[in-house]
Amino acid sequence: MSDALIVVDLGNSSVAAAHGPAPTRAVLARAARSRPALEPLVAGAPSGDPLAADGALAAALGALAQRSRLSGAGAAQVWGSSVARPARAAQLADLVRAAGLPELRLNAPSGLALALRCPETCGFDRQYAARAALERSLAELETGALVVDVGTAMTVDAVVARSDARGAAALAALGLGPPLAAQAGVFLGGAIAPGPRLLASALARGGARLFEVDGLQDDVPALGRDSAAALRSGIVHGLAGAAAELVRRVGRDAALDDAPIWVTGGAAPLVFGTLRAAFGARARPAPGLVLEGLAYVAHDAQAAERPDLERQGPDHPGPDHPGPNHPDPNHPDPDRPELEGPHDARAEQHR
Repeated sequence: MSDALIVVDLGNSSVAAAHGPAPTRAVLARAARSRPALEPLVAGAPSGDPLAADGALAAALGALAQRSRLSGAGAAQVWGSSVARPARAAQLADLVRAAGLPELRLNAPSGLALALRCPETCGFDRQYAARAALERSLAELETGALVVDVGTAMTVDAVVARSDARGAAALAALGLGPPLAAQAGVFLGGAIAPGPRLLASALARGGARLFEVDGLQDDVPALGRDSAAALRSGIVHGLAGAAAELVRRVGRDAALDDAPIWVTGGAAPLVFGTLRAAFGARARPAPGLVLEGLAYVAHDAQAAERPDLERQGPDHPGPDHPGPNHPDPNHPDPDRPELEGPHDARAEQHR
């Protein structure tokens, strides 16, 4: 079994990567109910500038591979999510190979059943973020979650646990069977809207006397006293209002009106304050959800290679976990710092 895990999120506007230890036998037996222990390798390097992004990632991968060789540890497994063009994904695979690491495992199944009419069109980043959000919710004895991910695009998605009747009903409505025993839950779908940079560029392209603005921060005044300030206000506060309305409507349609709302993505700070004001403690910051979801997928794969280990956890009770009605004080959710650093909307993490 590998001694290390590397996860990479290749988006439309940036690339991020993290690493952590491979799961131990005990973690695999508990089905990764505790959050993966990830440390950042690259956070938000702009993939719009391939040379800068590739240079930062290549240096990080090479240093980690060299450290593993010097320590005598096994070669790290590399798992990736990509919504970028195929040529960029191929460049990522080349970087991994050049660092002397095993072949990149790209866009592996998320461990979620997809209650969608055209599942092949659903971005893997949405699926991985939903998987991580579901695992976080299960750790809090909730069986559903909403995910708000703000990057180049803003997505608002709904997911429920495999044992939740809402998932089976959604699959049945599409003529699909119930989720498989190996699947953690059901992805119910959601909404896709423009993110802040797309809004800014669209206004510049569509208005003869308008221009593209930067400096998009969550505290811009709503009352803009010049064109640049007015554009920033419309983008930031319009985006935040759209996020809140989409959460209401997606939550209502998915019957998840009271579910936790996990907010992620490099531009998440632009909407988080509005979501917290509208939904209170239900809205929770969750940086790095795509990378976290990829780590769960890697754990799934390694657990499948150990058939002697029975999946356990809040959704799969076993002797090591009493189940949702009897929280186990011996396996608390670790209190550890979030993956990303201080919130800065200009460092759009992914997509």
